[in-house]
Amino acid sequence: MFLKIAGVRLSDVQVIDQGVFYSKIDNINSFEEHLKKFSTNKIMFHKFESSLSEDQIVIENEGNSYASLYKVEVDGKNVFAEIKKTSGNKIVSTLIRLYYETGKVKSQVIFDNKEELYWLSSRSGKVIYKSPELSDNFSIFMVNSSDYSFKQIIKGSSKTIDDAILIDDYIVVSYLDELDSFVMVYDIKGQLLDKIDLPGVGRFTLTPLDGKQFEFEWYSPKLPPTKYIYDFNSKKEVKYTHISTKKFGNYKPYDYRHKILKYQSKGKEYSMLLVYNSKTDMSKPNNIYITAYGGFGKPTELAFSIFRSYLTDQGVVLAYPIISGAMDSTYSQYLSSVGINRKLASDNFNDSIKYLIDNGYTEKGKVISIGYSNGGLLVANAAIDEPEYYKAVISKVGPQDLISYQNGTFGRLWTREYADPTVEENIPKILGYSPYHKIKKMWSIQNSILKLPKKMIE
Repeated sequence: MFLKIAGVRLSDVQVIDQGVFYSKIDNINSFEEHLKKFSTNKIMFHKFESSLSEDQIVIENEGNSYASLYKVEVDGKNVFAEIKKTSGNKIVSTLIRLYYETGKVKSQVIFDNKEELYWLSSRSGKVIYKSPELSDNFSIFMVNSSDYSFKQIIKGSSKTIDDAILIDDYIVVSYLDELDSFVMVYDIKGQLLDKIDLPGVGRFTLTPLDGKQFEFEWYSPKLPPTKYIYDFNSKKEVKYTHISTKKFGNYKPYDYRHKILKYQSKGKEYSMLLVYNSKTDMSKPNNIYITAYGGFGKPTELAFSIFRSYLTDQGVVLAYPIISGAMDSTYSQYLSSVGINRKLASDNFNDSIKYLIDNGYTEKGKVISIGYSNGGLLVANAAIDEPEYYKAVISKVGPQDLISYQNGTFGRLWTREYADPTVEENIPKILGYSPYHKIKKMWSIQNSILKLPKKMIE
């Protein structure tokens, strides 16, 4: 079995988990010179990870550094743009390089001792990315391969930049404002041209169409994905047009209500969204379905789900707390639970539930929680710390052993997120948010009463 990605043939492909492909290079071709910079010829390609596209390849060496290659079109030819980072608790350096197909470097921008670079979009030799270097939120920078120029084009503001796309002479940027979002349209120099607001909480996704239009999809827990077309040349007051809404039988969005609450956790105030059926009696304790992600800077997930809508029809209240580790407001919100501070995310999560209990929205034992990937780690830690809160907890594909996680798949690239367990001084902190070790300790202490099999606590 082999795959061909961005012109590179990968052989001996193994599907490890959730669309992660791991392979050796069968035909290096234009990457030969590039790969001499690395101590291995291993390539990992993560097809379904939201932060990576089908035109992105991740190359890692034997240490904690890795590079991402993106396909960019320049004068009708494919050029590869590289963002190289060093993982671990501190980023040592990052850089951007643009390669010809021959492997020759066309342009290079190096950043030493800076924060993250986040790839956004490329078109016609222009590459834009965001960085929190100059503010607590993000600024947008552009590299132009035609004249090697590099400049900041959109300055950071009080709202955080989620995504951006290049469409000819326009830059379209989606912003997050905690549980709300909006879109700004700029010219190529960063001059604001228009703002798109839609009512209610939710998120946007952006898709370029051509030089005159782009598509954006609006989604929220109350509303199935709804697509709109924006026309740059429209002279109308309303510049976007509704084109479709996904249908789900007799689902009626107006049967649902939402409420935004403010809760306190570790001396800070956070927001939380509740979604419920209009027939639900909110004056009494209800069953709660609560979910969050709390890591990798991923914004709080506010997608529509027909399953969750069914739950609300049965009187269940959906809860979406903003917690540390996500990035709904500021870059520091994300950084606050990075590395050895990881436990803060699950503490926030439990504090949001405590608020719901203390204020009569629910009771202990009436909370159901499901988390996926890093969210699986989150809910596992939260449930171990406050088991009496929960009726059921499902932790799906989450890392549970944070002492040895770095030995598998992408684990070596997560040490900045979870802290490096090979650093001895980190271990006491890591044990405080490693579910496998926390539950082992609980079982060992209580084994005289529970009489658990020995193999369960080894």
